[in-house]
Amino acid sequence: AQSNAQNLLLAFSNTDQDLVTKVFPRMAVDNISFVAKSDELIKAFGSRYLKSHREKHLVHVVTQKMRTLARLLIQMQLEYPSIKTLQECLVPKHFDLIVKCTKTVAGYDISKDLYGAPSVVLKIGNMLKQCCDIAEFNLLKHCNNLTLDEAQSSTQKAIINTRSIIEKQWSYEVSTNASKEILQKKWNKPAFLPLTSDIQLFRNHL
Repeated sequence: AQSNAQNLLLAFSNTDQDLVTKVFPRMAVDNISFVAKSDELIKAFGSRYLKSHREKHLVHVVTQKMRTLARLLIQMQLEYPSIKTLQECLVPKHFDLIVKCTKTVAGYDISKDLYGAPSVVLKIGNMLKQCCDIAEFNLLKHCNNLTLDEAQSSTQKAIINTRSIIEKQWSYEVSTNASKEILQKKWNKPAFLPLTSDIQLFRNHL
């Protein structure tokens, strides 16, 4: 009932109806989903992903990506309460905080120097770059004049610089170690050889 109420309210907003009808009903009913459904940039990210990935099974992927961004935003707000939206995170001065909050979301254990979910680090880095692109696109799209005014120009520079910092520094801050963890887990995963009986069954079907 709570989920239906949230979705009904959003149905009368400017939210992409594909999100309202296909993605939101798949989301768990909790505060993370509420943030994902409410933040304009997270919704824009979900809409763009949905438009470029029409396969039905990828609807679940959209929900997970949006919830991951929402978890990051919630963590950012805990660390820096004046932040209200994901776009407000996309300024260069918040880069170190983004790194810190990403580690928290990915379950980083400082004593072991390991991530609980290393793949989340890689995903967040890629998603944030896409969010920067979307934020800049929306800024230009809704510009009333042929050129940006001073405030809009300042916002654009902050977005572009944040994306550049993520592009240049993310791997050194977090993703390199996360990638090594993922690779290490693959190497440590035991390889099971097929049983003789299974091989015989396979041959019988050839």
